[in-house]
Amino acid sequence: ATEIWSVTGGAVENLRSVGYKGECIVMENGTDFPKGRADENKCDEIRTRFMINPNRPTLLFVGRMMWYKNVKIILDAMGGDHAPEAPVLGAIQAAKDFGAQITFVGKGNEILEVMRKHGIENLPEGVEIANADEVVDMHDDPARVIQKKKNSSMVVGLKMLSEGQGDAFISAGSTGALLTGATLIVKRVKGIRRAAMGPAFPNKAGGKTVICDCGANADCRPEMLVQFAHMGSIYMSHMYPREGGPRVGL
Repeated sequence: ATEIWSVTGGAVENLRSVGYKGECIVMENGTDFPKGRADENKCDEIRTRFMINPNRPTLLFVGRMMWYKNVKIILDAMGGDHAPEAPVLGAIQAAKDFGAQITFVGKGNEILEVMRKHGIENLPEGVEIANADEVVDMHDDPARVIQKKKNSSMVVGLKMLSEGQGDAFISAGSTGALLTGATLIVKRVKGIRRAAMGPAFPNKAGGKTVICDCGANADCRPEMLVQFAHMGSIYMSHMYPREGGPRVGL
């Protein structure tokens, strides 16, 4: 496309972030009009403003850019206090509701047993299992997990991500082991000195606030704080776009 009309500036920012270089025009959101036939004077005003021929059919699409379509998620089915039941059932529901592509990593027999227990006979379309016989628990030393439990669901899942077998890895298991494994197996983005965690919290304005870093690093130099700010800002721009872009505070 050489020209795109958008209803918000945030949508334009998203398009730019994925490489679109064509012209973008921000116009008023048609969904803000009163229910039923819009006021003719308002319609004429918009036709004049955007040079729309009233005698030529015009399609206005109001929707959202589904950047996450076809994203493949690798899920640690054995991570968390209520695994494998909670992650397996949640992921299957996500696959049904959103068409998510998911690879369970964990003890295949236990994953299938959870499904049978809840009357699920077959894996939904786009969902598969990668077997891993070991489990990382909260008592394992994060620094030694990669060497001691090479066939654990966490280590196998991170290796799959590093090999391009998925686009994201999710685990509710040991945070320390996950951070260590991600750093050593998947590696950091070039130029980034330290990995960071960035949970999103609801704020008083009704939006989201990301705390980055929130505890992965105990001792940080100023250059690392700047990198955390950049990473958090980029994350917010994609996940919670807003007019004017995200604000960064120290």
